[in-house]
Amino acid sequence: VVIMPEYTDTYVRDLDEYSALNPVEKALFDAEEIGGSEASVVLSSDLALESTIRVPAGIELTLDLGGNTITSEVSPAFIVNGALNLSNGSASVPGEFVRAGAGAVINLDGVEVVSGSEAAKGDNCVFVPKDAKNVTVTVSDDTELTSYGAPAIQSNGFTQNLELVIEGKVTSKGEHALYLPQVNVCTVNSTAVISGLTGIEIRGGLLQVTGGAKITASDNFSAAANNNGTTVNGAAIAVSPHTTNLPIIVRIYNAELDGAYSVYEKNFQSDRTAGTLLEIH
Repeated sequence: VVIMPEYTDTYVRDLDEYSALNPVEKALFDAEEIGGSEASVVLSSDLALESTIRVPAGIELTLDLGGNTITSEVSPAFIVNGALNLSNGSASVPGEFVRAGAGAVINLDGVEVVSGSEAAKGDNCVFVPKDAKNVTVTVSDDTELTSYGAPAIQSNGFTQNLELVIEGKVTSKGEHALYLPQVNVCTVNSTAVISGLTGIEIRGGLLQVTGGAKITASDNFSAAANNNGTTVNGAAIAVSPHTTNLPIIVRIYNAELDGAYSVYEKNFQSDRTAGTLLEIH
C-alpha cells in the first residue's frame, strides 16, 4: 500500500510490475492512480523505450530530458491524448516519434528529434492522424526536427482543428518538411527554418508565414495529381487543393523563400468549389 503526498486514500500496486517501469511510466502510473492531472519527470540518464509511452486524456506530462537522449525500439515512441511538454534533450528513433490523439497539446521546447538516418528511412517526427481533432502542436525556436524519407510534420486530409506553431528548424531529408492536407491554422514565425524536397505543402486550411522565416525546397520541380499524398516537389510553398475540397488561405509576409518556385499553386481537382486565396506581402 502506497500513500501518496496530499492524498487521503490508498491504492495497491504490484511492486514487481511497478519496479519494471521506466521513470516516465511510473510518473504516469502514479498520476492516473490518484486521479491527478499532472506528471513531471526530470531524467538523470538516457532513456531507451521498450514500449510506447501513452499520455491519456486529462493528464499533462512534463518531461525534462535533463540533457539526455531518448531512444526507442517502438513506433510511435509517444501517443498523446492529453498534453506533452518535452524539453532539454534529444531523441533518436527509427520510426514515428509523437502521434497526436484527439485533444492533444504537444509542446517541443529545446529538443532535437531525429527519425531515421542516412542509411534507413524514418517516419514523421509529429503525426496527426485523421481521427485526431482539436490538436495543438508548438515547435519552439530552439527545437530541431529532422526526418529521413518522410515529412517531419504531417497531418491527414480529415484531421480537424489542428493548430501548428513553428518557430524552430524543421527538416526532411527526402520528403516535404511539412505536409498539411488539412490544418486549421499553421503559423510559421520569424525564427523558423524549414527545408525539404518541398518546404511546406498545404492542401486545406490557413498558412501564415511571418517576416524572417526561411523556407527552402531542395528538389527539382515536378507536379502531379495525387488524391492521397504530396503533389509538388521543388517549391518552397506548394498550394494544392485536396479532394476534401476545403478553402485554402496562404498569407506570406516578407519571408525568405528559395526553390524552383517560391510559391506554386495548382488545382488538380476538377470538381473543386472552395476558394483559394494567396497574399504575398
